[in-house]
Amino acid sequence: MVRLFIGIMLPESLRDQIILLQNKIKYLLEGKLVEKENLHISLSFLGEVDQNKIASVGAMLDHICSKHEKLQVKLGGLKFIPSLEFLRVVAVEVIGFALKKISEDIRDGIGGDVKPPHLTLCRVRKVIDKEKLIAVSSDGTEFLVDKISLIRSELSGSGPKYTVVHNSGLR
Repeated sequence: MVRLFIGIMLPESLRDQIILLQNKIKYLLEGKLVEKENLHISLSFLGEVDQNKIASVGAMLDHICSKHEKLQVKLGGLKFIPSLEFLRVVAVEVIGFALKKISEDIRDGIGGDVKPPHLTLCRVRKVIDKEKLIAVSSDGTEFLVDKISLIRSELSGSGPKYTVVHNSGLR
């Protein structure tokens, strides 16, 4: 069994911008920042999947992506999950109707735990300064998404290691 999710790995140039955003919030809370190499937009968490089914999941993802055009995605403001009162994750909102439609097609065709698309910055243990955290803004960066990835997540004591096992191109 392998732990899998579907998402969009960020381009290197955008990762550098997200690290700058993480640097703005890291003194306002206690928690675990997502490592630069692991920054991604989450679409669906599949959980434990039989190794023999990876190819068929990849084929289903290819089929879904073949119906969708490449798209511009815009990063919005900070998102507090599940809520600001019970904060466990700080993420960046991902704006784009076309990406939401792809996410819905993944839910309907492949399944998994599908949440609205978001980019996790940090898993939170304790908020130090809620008011300053709320005031942090993101710059609304846009970027082109041309593929959706099937990603393996291997957990370890030093944090997760993500490996792209399949890329599905958008047309």
